[in-house]
Amino acid sequence: MKKELSKQKNKVITAVMVFVFDNENNILLLNRIDNNNWEPVKGGINPGETWQEAAIRELNEETGFNPKNSPELIVTVDDELDTKQGEKTKIRGYVSYCHIDGVRSIPRLEEENGEKEHRAYRWITKEDLKKEKIYPPAADKQKWILIND
Repeated sequence: MKKELSKQKNKVITAVMVFVFDNENNILLLNRIDNNNWEPVKGGINPGETWQEAAIRELNEETGFNPKNSPELIVTVDDELDTKQGEKTKIRGYVSYCHIDGVRSIPRLEEENGEKEHRAYRWITKEDLKKEKIYPPAADKQKWILIND
């Protein structure tokens, strides 16, 4: 039993986070149903998938959008998140950004399989992003790269 707990504490999840821009350089934030936090598109990387493939898949799953170009890497982060059980989970994350075509600016919040992680969305300016607290903490730290770009 103790070995199982120590394995869980050392668990590492690889994930992507994508800041999405429209043609007017507004940034998309999604509001999670489970914790009411505002966040960029994000999700896990499947076995055998590159971070770019995962970023495009998550973007399409969570919004229905397809990027104009492949997502651009901003930074790779190592982070720790607290789980509901009070343990730490290590996250190896690839933070990126991409632009979408301006034709469709309303994200589809329900995934094709019927799951719904997000209740709302909003497009905000870089100026508004300065004042916005976004989740997870790694996203909030990395937003300054986008603001100053």
